Amino acid sequence: MKPLDLVEIAVEAPLHNTLTYRVPPELSEKLQIGSRVEISLGKRKSQGVVIGESKNSTLKKIKSIDGITSDHALDLKTLQWLKWLSQYYLHPLGQVYSMAFAPTATIRKRKSKNPSPTFLKDEAIEKRPAPVPNAEQAAAINEIVGAARKNIFETFLLF
Repeated sequence: MKPLDLVEIAVEAPLHNTLTYRVPPELSEKLQIGSRVEISLGKRKSQGVVIGESKNSTLKKIKSIDGITSDHALDLKTLQWLKWLSQYYLHPLGQVYSMAFAPTATIRKRKSKNPSPTFLKDEAIEKRPAPVPNAEQAAAINEIVGAARKNIFETFLLF
C-alpha cells in the first residue's frame, strides 16, 4: 500500500462536509484510512477521522495533520455503517465517527498550589440507599430484561 499524501478528514465539528489535509512525512507510514487524527481547525485543535485519499485538490494552501491520536483505526465496514448512521440521523459525519472511539482524556493543570483534582467523596454516595422501583417500573424492567435474555429486540415505550 502506497503512503497517503492528501487525505479527506471527517472533522469532529458540526460540519457536513470533509476537509482536505496533508499527511506529513513522519506520519505517512503509520496513517491509514480509519485513523483518528489531531488537526488544526481555524485557531483551535480538533480531532477527525481519515475517511479516504483526496484526489486532485484545487486548494492552494493545505494544512498538515498534527498527529495520530489513537492506536487503532476503524475498518471499512465500520466506516460505511457510521456513514449510513450519519445520513440516516442527519448528523455531521465527523461527530458520528468520533463516537466510535474511546474518549481521550484531557488533563488540564490548575493554577493553584494543589494541582491534583478534587473528587466527590465515595462515602457520600455510599450512604444513599439504592432506589427501589415501584410496581409499574419493576414490571417494565422485567419485561425488557426478559426480552433481552431471549434475544428478542423490540421497542419499548416508557412514560
